[in-house]
Amino acid sequence: MNLDWLESIIYGFVSGLSEFIPISSHAHQEILQVLFGADGRDVVRDFLIHIAVLISLYTATRPFFEQIQRERRAKNYNRSRNYYPSKASLDFRFIKNASIPLLVGLLVFTYVSDLIGSSLLAISFFLLINGLILFLPQRMIQGNKDVRLMTYWDSIVIGLSASVSAFSGISRIACMTSVSVAKGADKKHAMNWALLLSIPALFALLFIDIFRIIPVLGTINIWSNIPSYLLSMIFAYLGGYTSVLIIKFLTLNSGLSIFMYYSWGAALLYFLLYLFVI
Repeated sequence: MNLDWLESIIYGFVSGLSEFIPISSHAHQEILQVLFGADGRDVVRDFLIHIAVLISLYTATRPFFEQIQRERRAKNYNRSRNYYPSKASLDFRFIKNASIPLLVGLLVFTYVSDLIGSSLLAISFFLLINGLILFLPQRMIQGNKDVRLMTYWDSIVIGLSASVSAFSGISRIACMTSVSVAKGADKKHAMNWALLLSIPALFALLFIDIFRIIPVLGTINIWSNIPSYLLSMIFAYLGGYTSVLIIKFLTLNSGLSIFMYYSWGAALLYFLLYLFVI
């Protein structure tokens, strides 16, 4: 996939922007490839973009990470001098428990997704599902649970839900926030867990990218594409950082219902493109 400088900027920024907003980054990458007339995915570019959005996520959430580390190092004792774990320690344990099913499920569903393929019709279907995933919690009574009231099995279910994002059109953030809310978590905690769990998910995607790069490494002219790759990385970072700020703001204010309608509109667009291409 050879892109000029403007296409590299657009591809990188849209990839980063849609990574943490619940509208599926992969689905938007597919439509950009169609619009740019690309002849397939550039696995090296995808690998570098995943690195960029991972760095942007850490940058945008660094104060929260530092708070967790401070609280985990602190020793908490009650009046009887019995140690009890801090909320940050419980958050860390919750994320660790959820990461295992997330990583296993992501590898399995990625394999299944590769077998199905990423046709415009398939993406249209999964975008429709993504809208439903965002729709259902809107009809539920909103809970107020934090990590102290969540169970081990809650973390397993939330982790597994994120792995479904291996299918192009389904958003990892949409799955985790919606399932967390369905489990009774308040929106703020649901979003924090979704962002924290995005870190192991992105490392898993980097691992998958490496295995996709190895078989085609000899056919890719990496050195001639370095300027294009750097532009995509820089703007993926900017897009990722912006998307974290947007999603945190909307979660605490108007909610994510706007992305429900966006997903359904995008599903219709992909279906019409499918009919046109066929």
